[in-house]
Amino acid sequence: MVNNVDEEAFVYRNNARRLHPENRFLRVKLAGSSGNRFGIGARVTAYAGSDTLMQEEFPQRGFQSSVDFVLDFGLGKHEIVDSLVVQWPNGKGTTLRQIAANQLVTARQSDAVDRPFATNQRPLVATLFTDVTATTRLDFIHHENDFADFDREPLMPKLVSTEGPFLAVGDVNGDGLDDIYIGGAKEQSGKLLLQQGDGSFTNLNDSLFAADAISEDLGAVFFDANGDGRPDLYVVSGGNEYNEAATALQDRLYLNDGHGKFHKAADALSREMVSGSRVVAADYDGDGAIDLFVGGRVVPWSYGADPPSMLLHNDGKGHFTDVTSTLAPELVHIGMVTDAVWRDIDGDGRLDLIVVGEWMPIVVFHNDGKGKLRLIQVSGLEHSEGWWNRIVAGDFNGDGRVDFVIGNLGLNGRIHASPAEPLTMYVKDFAGNETMQQIISMYNDGVSYPLPLRDDLINAIPYLKDRFPTYKDYAKKTVTDIFSPQELSGAVMKKVSTFATSLALNNGDGSFTLVPLPDEAQLAPVYGILATDVDQDGHVDLLFAGNFDGFKPEIGRMAASHGLVLRGDGKGRFRPVRGDASGFVVPGQSRDIARVRTAHGDMFVVARNNDRPLIFRGNRAKAPTPTVAGRY
Repeated sequence: MVNNVDEEAFVYRNNARRLHPENRFLRVKLAGSSGNRFGIGARVTAYAGSDTLMQEEFPQRGFQSSVDFVLDFGLGKHEIVDSLVVQWPNGKGTTLRQIAANQLVTARQSDAVDRPFATNQRPLVATLFTDVTATTRLDFIHHENDFADFDREPLMPKLVSTEGPFLAVGDVNGDGLDDIYIGGAKEQSGKLLLQQGDGSFTNLNDSLFAADAISEDLGAVFFDANGDGRPDLYVVSGGNEYNEAATALQDRLYLNDGHGKFHKAADALSREMVSGSRVVAADYDGDGAIDLFVGGRVVPWSYGADPPSMLLHNDGKGHFTDVTSTLAPELVHIGMVTDAVWRDIDGDGRLDLIVVGEWMPIVVFHNDGKGKLRLIQVSGLEHSEGWWNRIVAGDFNGDGRVDFVIGNLGLNGRIHASPAEPLTMYVKDFAGNETMQQIISMYNDGVSYPLPLRDDLINAIPYLKDRFPTYKDYAKKTVTDIFSPQELSGAVMKKVSTFATSLALNNGDGSFTLVPLPDEAQLAPVYGILATDVDQDGHVDLLFAGNFDGFKPEIGRMAASHGLVLRGDGKGRFRPVRGDASGFVVPGQSRDIARVRTAHGDMFVVARNNDRPLIFRGNRAKAPTPTVAGRY
């Protein structure tokens, strides 16, 4: 039944039993305690053959609405439910066994016992990972500062000020053990965490990084900046809290003395005030010095405008010059960059640059071998515009060519897009108040309608109130109905053609094939990706983590992911591993994943926004054999 405002209710008959009599069902009624007689909050799991079905008793459906308290399980061809396990809100459980299909059964809390889950007859298996956060002394909790981007730009779809922290991993003191830099939020300094022989971590250089706490840390990388063989540290300053001229947006380079002691290189970088994202390091021009690409993330106060990105040339002594306008002019305003990677995609022995971002396609800059990068069109990536968050390279199908896994928004949200029906955004100072407004439109029944609510649009652009005095006047209007051609003239138009987290397979002829990853990878935005062989079968697997809370209310938070392991078969196919089998359980808003070498094998660190990192150890990883003094 559907209740309608000021109208009669609609009543619908379910015809499934008549149309598909071969399919079976089980209805479950919960008899709870006297204080909760309907068992609200109970979890009911049905085991039938190889299938596991689960529902929770939460009948509320919107304002003053509810569904039936009886839970319906569709069993398909199964005639018997092997076991039905009810976990009651008080932690006890009731188990029913060998239940015939096509009936109503009642599970009673009065029959509950303390340990119901040993009764489902499923053998326990060793997980791929073990969460060792509690036993690893890693002294850092990310504290996101309180800032609402929407107060300044009410029509932007999502926050840009909650995208950290990122991780950088390197052996800063030469002891063979990986150390970690983890970025801080605005007014929180980042931390350099020095690994000890027992696998714990101590803070280093706290006062140095505290001096730059005003900046919000985004990307970071350890690399040898000045050619002395020691890993130095570059940190990108970003966020959306400051204006373009703020010194807090200046990136930073910290030089290493070889023993893990760092100092800030005052004259190494040119003055720049860009809200950045990722930094990736490589000697792309073959001169022996490591150069940098630094992605521009956003123009503060002007979401949708393309910030400058930078190609920084290293003179070999740790001094960097912005050569973008001369060596890679198409890279200057390539878009709202979120990540990049240096890889040779065409087999010519030279490192090319692959860049992704928000409202951006997957773009490739070809290295001509003379220090210049040129934007090229790649077949198969023509309609790859997305809200990309992360890109990771690897040979995922065993053909010897580099492929890419790219994290996107996912397919489990309100907004959607396709090449035929893209999500679009017009960006312009429509209000004439020297700020930018973003008009986002999404297709519904073949017509693209603006996403902003009438009140939000009028608050941002007041003159529209006279055009649309009522909600009815605004309903079903398109962007071209709302604005005249003259008003739309000069607006920047961006689009998204796919929100699927995807695998880009290199075809070897200069083209790529973009393949969506399994549904489990589409449940939420993917920010952290790590490609590694977690089960030691010789094939590359994938670790995913993500979620994002900072969307506009009309879009809604996307937080359905609890971490994911995708097991690779070496042929470009991936199969999800259940959480209870992987052990890789990551709640909250994750932003990055890094692999860290220790004396006892690899561990995996997941950085989370406004929370402490989670740390996992692989249960099937082969521990390295230490040589001298714990070195590898």
